[in-house]
Amino acid sequence: MLAKASKLIRPALAAWLVAMGAVALSGCGKSPESVCKKVQAIRDKEDKDSKKSDDDKKKELDDCVKRAEKEKAENPKKWDCMAPCADKETWKEVRECTKVCEKDDKKEDKK
Repeated sequence: MLAKASKLIRPALAAWLVAMGAVALSGCGKSPESVCKKVQAIRDKEDKDSKKSDDDKKKELDDCVKRAEKEKAENPKKWDCMAPCADKETWKEVRECTKVCEKDDKKEDKK
């Protein structure tokens, strides 16, 4: 009887461990740096005529990462909403996505 129960528990335990491992590996979600890099790539792709130097682009990325790290630390719920916006295809879609998060954050503040 115990051996039969053990055979049933093992797959469930293994599935639980895999799920917990996935949660642990995902940590706190996307990193500010990865989000900023994706957003910058979207903007660069759409703004091919930009005359920004590599130094300007690096400064923009560094500034973005600083702001994003602050947002993630101070308002994790808003960050969790905004980070997936970097997976959008166009700059317009990114902005629309972040505006929804900003509106949701303001509604939350009023409560």
